[in-house]
Amino acid sequence: MSNRIVVLGLVWGLTLVACGPTDEPSPQEACRATCDGCCTTSGRCMGGTAVAACGVGGQECKNCGSQNRCGSDGKCLGPDAPDSGTSTDAGTDAGTTPADAGTDAGTPPPPPAPCGAIALPLVNGKAQVSGTTVGAGRQAVGSCGGIDGTEVVYSFNLANTTANRTDVIITVTPRDAAFQPVVYVRQGTCDDSKSELYQSCVAGHQPGATVQLQTRSDSPGSGTYYVVVDGLSDTGGAFDLSIEIGGRSSDSCAEVLTLPGRQFTVRGSYSYADDTTKLSCNRAGSADVVYRLETSEPSYLRARVEDGAGSSSSFLSVSRLCGGQESTCSYALNSVLLAAGTHYLWLDRYLNTYDNTSFILRADLTAPLPGDACAQARPLVFSNGVATDRVTAAGLHDDGSWSCYDNGADLAYSFTTDRPLALRAKATDSTGNTLSLNVVRATCTQDARVACAATTLNIAELPAGSYFLWVDGLKPDSGAVSLDASLTEPPAPPPP
Repeated sequence: MSNRIVVLGLVWGLTLVACGPTDEPSPQEACRATCDGCCTTSGRCMGGTAVAACGVGGQECKNCGSQNRCGSDGKCLGPDAPDSGTSTDAGTDAGTTPADAGTDAGTPPPPPAPCGAIALPLVNGKAQVSGTTVGAGRQAVGSCGGIDGTEVVYSFNLANTTANRTDVIITVTPRDAAFQPVVYVRQGTCDDSKSELYQSCVAGHQPGATVQLQTRSDSPGSGTYYVVVDGLSDTGGAFDLSIEIGGRSSDSCAEVLTLPGRQFTVRGSYSYADDTTKLSCNRAGSADVVYRLETSEPSYLRARVEDGAGSSSSFLSVSRLCGGQESTCSYALNSVLLAAGTHYLWLDRYLNTYDNTSFILRADLTAPLPGDACAQARPLVFSNGVATDRVTAAGLHDDGSWSCYDNGADLAYSFTTDRPLALRAKATDSTGNTLSLNVVRATCTQDARVACAATTLNIAELPAGSYFLWVDGLKPDSGAVSLDASLTEPPAPPPP
C-alpha cells in the first residue's frame, strides 16, 4: 500500500452535492481517472492544495475546518487523528487495514470552526492573508450589502486590555478588478446578523476599490471577532486582507493613517475625534480627522464624505504639510490635481447635531490624460501656419474656470511663437456645440489670461513667447473635440 502526503490549503467553505447515477459515467467518475487531487460535482479536478479541495486520487472534494487535514481517503481528520483510510491502490480487500494503522481509532476530530472561519493569529497586533471568495458559500449578509455575494469568514481573538479602547483597522484590497468587496465584523458569534458591531460594515463604491473599516472595541474588548469578506452584486474574486490592532489613528497629525490604494472606500467615525483644526471653508469647526495620501505620479483626486444615510456630512481639504496651508477646501473634491508625493486629507464634520458620528469616505486617484492640465498639455504643432487636432473628451477633468464663458471639463494645448503673430482658433464638440477658448501665458495661472472668446478666438497680434490654449466647457456628452487654429503674419499697419 502506498502512503500519500496531502497538503491542506486554506478552506473557504464550498458546499458540494454528489451527482446521481446515470447511464453514462458521472463527471466525477470521469474526473477520477486522471485527477491526482479531488473532483468537484461538475467534474473539475482540483489540486490537493487548491481552495476547497480535500482528497487525493480523484475522491470527492470535502470541506474541512482550518485546523483539520485531509486523509488519504479524502475524509477530513482532526489535526492529531491518525490516517485510518485506505488508499486508492489498497488492493481488492476493501477491509484491509493500513500497515501503519494502530488498533486505537484515535481521538475524535474537533468540531468544525463556526461558519468555517479561518483563524488568524495576531503577531504584534497584525495579521495578513490572501484569499478568494470564488467557490465559497452564501451564508451571511452584512448591514451594508452582500446578499448576492459569496463570502469567506476569518476569526481573531483580542485579549483583555487595560486600554480604554482599541482601534481595529481592517483592509481588503481586491486582486481582481471586477470584485466589489463588502466587509463586516461580528463579535462572539458569526452566524447571527445581530452580532455585527455597530458601524462596522463597509462596501466598495465601485469594482476594484479597496475597502477599509476603522472601528473601535471599547474595553473590555476581549473575545472572538469574525471578519466576513463578502461581495456586492454577485461579484467575487481574490483579495488581500490585513488586520491591525493598535493605538488611535487619524485623530491628529501625530496619529495620521495612510489611505489605501488609488480607489478606496473607508468607513470611520468622529466618535473619539477632537476639533484640532479649522478648515477655511468650515470656519465654525467641529470634530475632524486627517489621513495621509501617497501618490507616485501626478493624480486627480475625487473625494466625498457621506453619513450613514448617504448625505454629505463633512468638508474636505488637502495640504502638502499636515496642518499646513490648504491647496483646496470644499464639501466635495472634484478633479483636484495633486503633484506626486505626500498630501494630507482633512475631514471636518459640520453636522454637529446629527447623532450618527459614522462617516464613509469615497475617493479615487486617476492619472491625468494628455491635455488634462498645463503640465500635460498637448503640443499644438503648426504646419505652414495651420494646426488641427481631434481629442476624445472622455476622461478629461475640470481644472477650473479658465474661460470667460463656460464651466466644464477642459483641454490644454501648448505652443510657442518666436515673433508677433496673429492667432485664430475655433473648437467644436461632436454634438456641434462651439466651445469657448482661452489663451494664458506660460505661468498657467488665471491672472495670466491674455484673451478668451465664446466662439472664435481672434488675437490680431500675439507677442512672441510661450502660451497655453485652453478649450473649456466640455460636457459628458461632448464626444470628441475638434480644434482648428492658425498663426499668421499680422496685417501690415495702414500707411501713414
